[in-house]
Amino acid sequence: MHQTLRPGGGSVATAMSARTGHDPAAARAADSSETTWRLKEDHDRSAADINDVVTHRLFSAGLALQTALGLMDGHPAGQSIHDALAELDQAIIDLRDTVFGTRPTGSPRSGTPG
Repeated sequence: MHQTLRPGGGSVATAMSARTGHDPAAARAADSSETTWRLKEDHDRSAADINDVVTHRLFSAGLALQTALGLMDGHPAGQSIHDALAELDQAIIDLRDTVFGTRPTGSPRSGTPG
């Protein structure tokens, strides 16, 4: 019989036979594997949604600050706005690194003095 592999490494045939009550340990393992797979799917979807929404809001705030900076023409507060723009850019990088796991957990961000 042809066996289709499920996420987590078990075959569909093994999972189905496990659920019929022939092997309680196999049934628990199949349920655990399926739960893990579904949790990972939910995590990935949530991470992408958070990245999209929060990054969009940070980017919009940055554009508004850039517009304000352009209207200030040498005002002393211009440097503060420029610094805030740099922080927003770094926040977007940090968000993407955190959401997509491109930086080890607990490592300092690249812009933090150390």
